[in-house]
Amino acid sequence: MTGHWGVTKFTPKEDKTSVFTNYQFLQVLNLDTPEKIEELCKPTVEWLDKIISQDSDYALLYLLGGLCDKPLDEMELDDFMNVFNSLEAPVRALILNRDMLGDNYIKTKLARCLNTKINESYLGKLLVNGNFQFMISEPYSLCEHIYGLPIKGLLNEFEHYSQYWNNRNVDTVVAMRAPLTWRSEVNTLHLQNNDKVNEWYKYLYSGIIYNVWGMDCMLHADSDFDGDIIFSTDNEIMLRNSFGGNPITYQKKPTEKKYIDTKDLYKADLLSFDSKIGYITNCSTTLYSMLPLFDKDSIEYNTIMHRLKECRVAQGNEIDRAKGLVVKDFPEHWTKWQNPDKPNDKFTKEEIEFNNKLLIEKRPYFMKYLYPKYKVEYNEHRKRYDYLCYRLYGIHIDELLNLENKTEEQIELAEKYSRFNPFLETDCPMNNICRYMEKEVAEIKINAKKKSPDYIFDILFNKNIEITEDQIKEMEKVYKRYKKRNSQNKNMKNTLKAEGENLQVREELFDLNFDYISDDIQRLANLAVYVNYYLYPSSSKNFCWDLFGDGIVLNIYDNSNHNFKLPILDENGSIEYMGKKYENKGVDIECL
Repeated sequence: MTGHWGVTKFTPKEDKTSVFTNYQFLQVLNLDTPEKIEELCKPTVEWLDKIISQDSDYALLYLLGGLCDKPLDEMELDDFMNVFNSLEAPVRALILNRDMLGDNYIKTKLARCLNTKINESYLGKLLVNGNFQFMISEPYSLCEHIYGLPIKGLLNEFEHYSQYWNNRNVDTVVAMRAPLTWRSEVNTLHLQNNDKVNEWYKYLYSGIIYNVWGMDCMLHADSDFDGDIIFSTDNEIMLRNSFGGNPITYQKKPTEKKYIDTKDLYKADLLSFDSKIGYITNCSTTLYSMLPLFDKDSIEYNTIMHRLKECRVAQGNEIDRAKGLVVKDFPEHWTKWQNPDKPNDKFTKEEIEFNNKLLIEKRPYFMKYLYPKYKVEYNEHRKRYDYLCYRLYGIHIDELLNLENKTEEQIELAEKYSRFNPFLETDCPMNNICRYMEKEVAEIKINAKKKSPDYIFDILFNKNIEITEDQIKEMEKVYKRYKKRNSQNKNMKNTLKAEGENLQVREELFDLNFDYISDDIQRLANLAVYVNYYLYPSSSKNFCWDLFGDGIVLNIYDNSNHNFKLPILDENGSIEYMGKKYENKGVDIECL
């Protein structure tokens, strides 16, 4: 076997300034009030709202991505125009006139672009300041060891170093590592900023340096320094509401020392194929969602807490299993129902009944956005019980569940609803985050669908290009054929959005001909705008933009004062976005 050298991981040239959390990091926090949930979700809600309908700078920074992080003087006009012309018509329109953010078509388009981010927010992917960095064992202590010196180090126990955070004058952060199952794995880091550490570590622009005295590695789920990556943030809610506590660890079985050959590598791959790490993480998530079902001093609550600790050990066992070690299987009685009338060697009837009571058989409500199949099942369940509830009592199922004084029949119906519900709708942190984001996003989408202001027509319509009544009537006929054809085949919309299409291709797809009306793309755009925005203002604007987007962009260009600006990265800028600063700077655009 021939050995090879390579690099599997490396630090980025520049660490990100903002990052999205995940549900593993959030479900272990003490988010026990609506106020905490709101404060944690607020930056994400504002980010989505600004992009969709409130702030054109935010919209462009999201749509253009890394383009705005490059100095404009490094890009030739031809290069920029190539980029500009490759953008979708609504994006070009927004660049040419920021007021286009008021157009409900643009806002709806932005909401659709953000659909993935929106769904992810329901799953706990919330925007916070921070990033992922490598864990580094203190180099100074390592050098002391190499040279046979007394190991003192520059960092004492509970002390850490991060140039990234020092540059932002942050001295305390929380750090987490996935997979995460237990509360104490939210580790508070106290960052040092003094002349000595700054001198020795001035070239370590990325990575978090850990002292050699503490138990940080155990707190981070028995991590080490061979490429493990840590999430860190200065988010106040996460800092204030971590539980802390001692780490959960266990006695590891040593592996047999041997020379590795190709067969061993194959075997390791095979053993890792059936890993249950994700499954165990999901089980712990369900256990967290079950906690609100019981009083904190109950035996059920304490048992769940103990099982959560055991999940941490179970994950470690799964990692060891991939190394070829024989480890303990995940407890079967946690997830599989047992007949209490058939006691076995392990459990009495009472113990079986207790285990069945704490059975991990459902997923929390928020996971409906992770498992579409179960979401469909849940929606059918809701529909069925809502119909039944309204038939019996004249109220919806949510109203029944919130009734304080239920009749015996109503109590029985509520219990059946919960029993057969494919999800756990408890008030656990992640369910509450999901419900809060659903409510806020729904409001954002409602605002996005509001009627476009009257000034939008003046931006889109070129008054210097005349249109006749006959042309308007002919375009109206085309519009009606489009609507009919579009309703017959909704999949055609996806075809229309295919990259690289031109007007002729789109005409052929819809079997719509415009040449008999006009051969001028801007006049056609004028007619379409008149029909779609003036004659049928409440209808979808897909007709205009799908078929005549290029002509509309030219109209906007002609109607503008040609004073175009883009938000460009500037450390002294007044626009703050995703932890960076930008400033609007002039850019030359030639629309031909």
